[in-house]
Amino acid sequence: MGRRRPQGTSRPETCRRTPPATAGVHSQHRRLSDDGGMGPTIVFRTTSARVYAVIFWVVAVVLLVAFATNGGLGELLQYGAVPLVLVAVGWAVFWQPHVVVAPAGVTAANVFTTVDVPWLTIDAVETRWGLRLETADGRVNVWAAPAKGGISNRRREPDVPGVDLLDTEGTGRLSATGDSRLVGQVIEARLAAARAGGVGTTGRTGEPAAPTQVRKRVNAVSIGLLAGSLALAVLTATTLG
Repeated sequence: MGRRRPQGTSRPETCRRTPPATAGVHSQHRRLSDDGGMGPTIVFRTTSARVYAVIFWVVAVVLLVAFATNGGLGELLQYGAVPLVLVAVGWAVFWQPHVVVAPAGVTAANVFTTVDVPWLTIDAVETRWGLRLETADGRVNVWAAPAKGGISNRRREPDVPGVDLLDTEGTGRLSATGDSRLVGQVIEARLAAARAGGVGTTGRTGEPAAPTQVRKRVNAVSIGLLAGSLALAVLTATTLG
């Protein structure tokens, strides 16, 4: 007869083996979760670009005040569209561009176009002269993640992404700033997690497969603002002069 187990004691639990870590993936880079999570959506913008946008807008206001003060209504009507051009350039070139790192891939919102790059299509990430994504459909340049330059940049330690930026299981939406090197590290971390966890589906039962082609669309609003304000400035300056 076998020994009786004392009353009140529980049956020992079966030990579960932890799957080995995938090669090439850091400890923070976890596999795709069962619910299809690939980390939070992160929107990157550069602080310097926003500063340039504000400078353009301040100059535009100063010009408007100068036209109204010096020449009155006539000069304001004739040259008032010039500050409008500065406002459009500040928004379209410096304020609006951004890069989004999301569960489905990377979105590069540039000045004239926005490019959606699924994880399946990314072959390599370049950061030396600015952020560039080498894909099966060609190279994608990311305007909103320029490289840091200057002698001081060579001496300083490179920026290291925080744990929240390297998270591949969380959800939600984050806003962050960073140069091409930092954004490139985050993209490489997500890319490693995507390859380790398997890409091609979202991970949820019944949902369609992830996109497999780079998609480019025109930023009609940015082009319209730039072209419209410039045309208006030329028209009013020549006809009212």
